[in-house]
Amino acid sequence: MEPSERSTTTMPGHACTVSSIDDVDRRARSVAIGCFDGVHLGHRDVISGCDTVLTFAPHPLQVLRPSQAPPLLTGHARKLAKLSALGVREVVVIPFDSSWASRTAEDFVDDVLVGALTASHVSVGFNFRFGARGAGTAARLREDRRFGTRIVPAVTAGPVVVSSTVIRSLVARGELARAAALLGAPLAHPAALRPDRILHFGPELAVPADGVHVCDVDGVRTRVSFAGPPRVLDATEGKTGEVVVTFPG
Repeated sequence: MEPSERSTTTMPGHACTVSSIDDVDRRARSVAIGCFDGVHLGHRDVISGCDTVLTFAPHPLQVLRPSQAPPLLTGHARKLAKLSALGVREVVVIPFDSSWASRTAEDFVDDVLVGALTASHVSVGFNFRFGARGAGTAARLREDRRFGTRIVPAVTAGPVVVSSTVIRSLVARGELARAAALLGAPLAHPAALRPDRILHFGPELAVPADGVHVCDVDGVRTRVSFAGPPRVLDATEGKTGEVVVTFPG
């Protein structure tokens, strides 16, 4: 989606409007804010009860520190679909770039949350930071009396804090069942399947670093080797071209 475009993402029984921050309708909103890569169990607690999600594309680290940008658990389109499936009414996208990165925390609150979104309530994770050099904190939002703020504490699964960073590490190590448990659903990525059975994933996506893993390729159960270029080892009923690869673990 280009930053100036509006679109609608439809899931069974629900339609979600996707807007740029520069193209939103004026109405009171309950807003969850975050990158929400993976839309994992912790993210779902932040989003619960909100009709709007405010997110960023690309991931801010791709602009701030490209060499440290993490592989993504969800591409932009899949993230939008997962948010829609949660019942979110509207996803507002900030087209993150160096100009956005230089905005102060005060400008973010005044111009975005109050000015553009007319937020009545805001929901963020406990470690949320915003504004230039991450100067804004969740506690700073709570001090603002123009809207209510909910700060969601860390979500744990046993001794593990649920986070995108932890899940990416699990995926890289091939611990896909554990990753699925923290995501709340199996990891799934779009890919291109070539006639020679090589799978091409977008370079920005998180996939296992090595090993052979059982996957579903457009619903067909097969084994995929990640030793070198990802390669399908079993028949896939003649499928080639654009497919969705699901990692049930």
